[in-house]
Amino acid sequence: MDNRTETIISLKLRDMMLKGWISICDVDACLKLANIVPIGQTYKELRALHCVNFTDMPRELALQIPDMLADVFDGLLVGQPAQLEREISRSLVVVNPAPKAPMVRQSFLRRLGVIR
Repeated sequence: MDNRTETIISLKLRDMMLKGWISICDVDACLKLANIVPIGQTYKELRALHCVNFTDMPRELALQIPDMLADVFDGLLVGQPAQLEREISRSLVVVNPAPKAPMVRQSFLRRLGVIR
């Protein structure tokens, strides 16, 4: 794999991490670019985590994602897991989350304004 391809894969995976969730579409695109056929339990686990926000995962699992990616990419991500782990750690930082307002239940017809 040439330097340009490695750079593109690195940028795409970093971008995915900055979004705050696993995108199996991004992972698949990078695997295809690297000419790697996705197999194994780790890939299945990443696939199951598609669109799950890092903040919704147990912290231990979220911090394992970079190593899981390195496993799926069969060691091609030399030096990347540490950088990707930093991106996940940043997305796990929650600064004074706003309290969720209690949900007021209304009937569907009342919400549409059909009945009062």
